[in-house]
Amino acid sequence: MIKPALARGLQLVGATTPDEYRKTIGKDAALERRFQPVSIEEPTVSSTVSILRGLKSKYEVHHGVEISDAALVTAAVYSARYISDRFLPDKAIDLVDEAASSLRLAHESKPDTLEALERDIMTLQIELESLKKETDVFSTERRTKVEEDLDRKRAEAKALTGVWEAERARLQKIKDAKVRLEDAKYQLEVAQRQGQYELASRLRFSTIPELERQIPSERQAEAIDESPLGMTLHERVTSSDIARVVAKATGIPVQNLLKGERDKLVHMEETLRGRVVGQDHVVTAVSDAVRISRAGLQTPNRPVASFLFLGPTGVGKTELCKALAAFLYNDESRGLITINMSEYHDRHTVSRLIGAAPGYVGFEEGGQLTEAVRRKPYAVILLDELEKAHKDVAMILLQILDEGTITDSQGRKIDFKNTIICLTSNLGSDILAHTSASDSETGEVNAEARAEVLERTSEFFPPELLNRLDSMLVFNKLSRSAILQVVDLRLADVSKRLADRRITLDVDEAARAWLVQHGYSEVYGARAIARVVRTEVLFPLAQKLLRGTIRDGDNVRIRVVREALVVEENHAPDPTTVRPDSEVNPTEKPPLEEELV
Repeated sequence: MIKPALARGLQLVGATTPDEYRKTIGKDAALERRFQPVSIEEPTVSSTVSILRGLKSKYEVHHGVEISDAALVTAAVYSARYISDRFLPDKAIDLVDEAASSLRLAHESKPDTLEALERDIMTLQIELESLKKETDVFSTERRTKVEEDLDRKRAEAKALTGVWEAERARLQKIKDAKVRLEDAKYQLEVAQRQGQYELASRLRFSTIPELERQIPSERQAEAIDESPLGMTLHERVTSSDIARVVAKATGIPVQNLLKGERDKLVHMEETLRGRVVGQDHVVTAVSDAVRISRAGLQTPNRPVASFLFLGPTGVGKTELCKALAAFLYNDESRGLITINMSEYHDRHTVSRLIGAAPGYVGFEEGGQLTEAVRRKPYAVILLDELEKAHKDVAMILLQILDEGTITDSQGRKIDFKNTIICLTSNLGSDILAHTSASDSETGEVNAEARAEVLERTSEFFPPELLNRLDSMLVFNKLSRSAILQVVDLRLADVSKRLADRRITLDVDEAARAWLVQHGYSEVYGARAIARVVRTEVLFPLAQKLLRGTIRDGDNVRIRVVREALVVEENHAPDPTTVRPDSEVNPTEKPPLEEELV
């Protein structure tokens, strides 16, 4: 329709994307030659900062808050680094807009922390009212615990409210001082024009300096430490506000480290050793990688860290990844992406990782790996038993480990720069199975055995893959002392399951030694301990719970009697429970028949 008008000299300016131009205008040569294409490239970070400085005044007027220049720079840098599915300057402008609106809302409403506490208090109050009518033991204990939690949360809410009100008062005082300062400057100009030099002198050398001292400078405002409750109010959008918006949107913890989190990271090894025993060198390497990332010193164009864990089964390779995810997120299921590579033993299964090609079944569903990382860009990725996958499938990791990105089947670039990639393999397990491969007391693998395992690994995996990894770590064999710690961990898991029934375990040293003796296996590692605890502790315990010989609130004693592990009974069998078939006398009449006779 517009071709004749364009031919007669109609001046038209249009805007579209390259893909839309190719699909519409590019297909019509006669229409295409009427236009002069002008490509608008994505601006650089420095250009984006200039754009934001030009828009700064409009957003300050719109939101009623000030925006610091450091916040504009942070918005441009963080949006380019952490938001990969959008383009500059749009994503940087959105960060500034959202941070300014959040700050304005914080001035007028309660903080999220305080509102969450008030919701918890209301929930506990409702539960407490319901429990007041109950008289059983469990309800009584639960009511006591709810009352304690309610008192604690009320005290915490009271402290938070005090901090919030003090911050609001401080901010209001600064606003009032600014208003009086502007009024004093206006009075100074009027007094100088009217020749009232005494009033002008008092305003210039007394009133105005006093008001300026009440208003913190820009440097002082930036240096105000956030309160431990995370509720410091201010009237300027700072870099911390921008980082908080990025962390909320992407899940990547880029905000400044609080003191509690610093201490947590410094003592990270102690936390991980609580779940992974006998592997101190591996725990240290992983902890150093996380600390480098949280300090902002990691390589910007690669994943946070990439490891290849080598060792026999049951030494803690998978458990370390779970412990790391639990440390970073307080919930291992939320921060761990697990992919069992034994499911990818065929060449065509690579499409399951990044998505099927156009025209194939499952094209619109996306890949298992790419979709998981797109939803959780800050996560621990566990590719378990990599040697069982097809070699072509493993080659897909080259770009991820080198550039930190990969393109899925739909053309989207997936960002892996904030992930920790852990590959596990059982290669060289036969080498480590020899008694000469490790110290008999500590289980530490000697240098010769470690070199043989690494040589076996280099023969199986291509050098271009191994060369992109940060570290290849050989796990130690579990010694008997380490197995004892594993026994304690497994018994602690059982105690957690019994906590709801108020049942406690009393396991003496002899019983622990018996579990170590019967669960220690150089071939199966710690998994043999889990099987022994299941068969020798859980199975008898479940049977006695069903028979009523162990009841809620009991203290269960586990002892060694005549070289056998025994779960001692505390009560006589409950006659109301159904006896197992093996205990029924075939000549005995059922209770119902006796009553009928």
